[in-house]
Amino acid sequence: MNLRSATTPLVSLLFVAGLAALAGGCSSLLAAKPDAARYWVLGSNNATAGAVAGSEPLGTREVHIGLGPITLPEYLKDRRVLLRSGANQIEALPDDYWAEPLESGFPRALVYDVSQGLRTASALLYPWYSSKRVRWAVPIEVLQFETSSSGEGLLVARWRVVDEPDGAVVFASESRIVEAPAEPAAAASTEQRVAALRRGITRLAAEIVVQIEKLSRPAAASVPAATKPTTAVSQSAPEVSAPAPQPSAPAPQTSGVAR
Repeated sequence: MNLRSATTPLVSLLFVAGLAALAGGCSSLLAAKPDAARYWVLGSNNATAGAVAGSEPLGTREVHIGLGPITLPEYLKDRRVLLRSGANQIEALPDDYWAEPLESGFPRALVYDVSQGLRTASALLYPWYSSKRVRWAVPIEVLQFETSSSGEGLLVARWRVVDEPDGAVVFASESRIVEAPAEPAAAASTEQRVAALRRGITRLAAEIVVQIEKLSRPAAASVPAATKPTTAVSQSAPEVSAPAPQPSAPAPQTSGVAR
């Protein structure tokens, strides 16, 4: 029997088996892996700012509020959800992304909360048409908007209230807001982190609502009743000086002889 002729089928069989194994390995390497990315939005918040207690709805006074321009730092234009791991260090949460740029989502969430707090639909985002006759403009500079290593939501923003007709700044503030996760845990979930960030926007809206309400309230209503000046005339009787004494009349003169 020829040894070469006997080993040829065996070699062919091994070669075919090797090709099959290689093809199987390649197919597993080329197979599509599931996408682990998760996308988040700053939707409407159930716990909105709420109207100022005891105040008249601003919508009945036709007060228009203009929010903006609202500016964000360049690092917040990243679509990833960011975590501040140190005073000067930022990290991105793995597989977690904003579904839209924060340049769009942040202003829309803020104007929603301000509108809810003022009980009016006249809160507008910059730029607005001149025909809207905005009474108060609120430019906002966002300095920080990220989550912390413990799951807190951090929001730092500088904002002003401008008397739109004459451009005068009537109020200025810097808000530093820290929102803890609703359910503190050893490792907060991304859902808890995003919810804390969303509540931070609501708190910023509440601060803006309070100032707009104070500025829009009629001046007379802001003065306590006890301190209101009165224009009523005093009802007390005026002092009357005593009349000057009149000289007494001279005694009558009689004529004739006394009896």
